[in-house]
Amino acid sequence: MRYVALLRGVNVGGVRVPMATLREVATDLGWTDVSTHLNSGNLLLSSDEPAAEVGDRLRSGLLDAVGVDTPVVVRTPAQLADALARNPFTDDDERKVQIAFLADAVELDRLEPPPIDGPERIAPGSSELFLHYPDGLGRSKLDLTVVERWVGGTATMRGVRTVRSLIERA
Repeated sequence: MRYVALLRGVNVGGVRVPMATLREVATDLGWTDVSTHLNSGNLLLSSDEPAAEVGDRLRSGLLDAVGVDTPVVVRTPAQLADALARNPFTDDDERKVQIAFLADAVELDRLEPPPIDGPERIAPGSSELFLHYPDGLGRSKLDLTVVERWVGGTATMRGVRTVRSLIERA
């Protein structure tokens, strides 16, 4: 099975994991066809294990190898393509659209919308959120921490262009 492992918060905010080290850890864990994309914790790999086990083993492997404990969200390329196809913000500048991939299932329809003090928009998916940042993510108060608090779980965000590139590389 081909997977894309999305590490949360790597190489931003002081959490450093060189991509060569990430590839080495993945190879040492026995996975094949290992590669990385960009410098932000995007790992492509092949494994016969279930996605949840891949995420748990990678998280433990990184902790053992480099002392970094970061959540890992794992998706298949088909799941990424499905999410990308359901992006409701296709008429907007895709550079300003992020997809927050959730680690655990959340009944998003049951949540009250988060208090947004700005022009940002959120649309729930099945296991992700679509976020539109018309003024850019860097200026928004609706960051990943707010998203995680709102859903009550772990998430990691990627831009639409990055998701598209990961699908193409997988």
